[in-house]
Amino acid sequence: MTSYSLEKHWNLLFTRCAVRGVQGVITLRLLIDTGSTYTILPVEALESIGFNPAGSKDKVRITTASGFLVAPRIKVNELCIFGKVLKNFSVVCYTLPEGIFADGLVGMDLLTEMETVIDIKIGKIQIV
Repeated sequence: MTSYSLEKHWNLLFTRCAVRGVQGVITLRLLIDTGSTYTILPVEALESIGFNPAGSKDKVRITTASGFLVAPRIKVNELCIFGKVLKNFSVVCYTLPEGIFADGLVGMDLLTEMETVIDIKIGKIQIV
């Protein structure tokens, strides 16, 4: 197992990731969210590196604080997080509201695929 420190603010845990598209790479700050089924990245950031979320035929229904919405899902070329590179990883395209202090969310899809163990008290994540 490899252990990584997370950025901790109150009881919230954050990490950074890099996403590669056909027009470059972006770095994002993500909230670790075990209540989210999907990993969610902001539409504008994905568009800036060459993705077209609006053109995606793959859509998912997600629950937000204000109800339900349907959002596009795309595969990113590479998602670099926790020392690993995930190729063709599916992410939901949705821009979080102001005040979240994160660009997006690390959801259970990614946490499960990477076989993670999270120590909330000390702000560390272990990757198998």
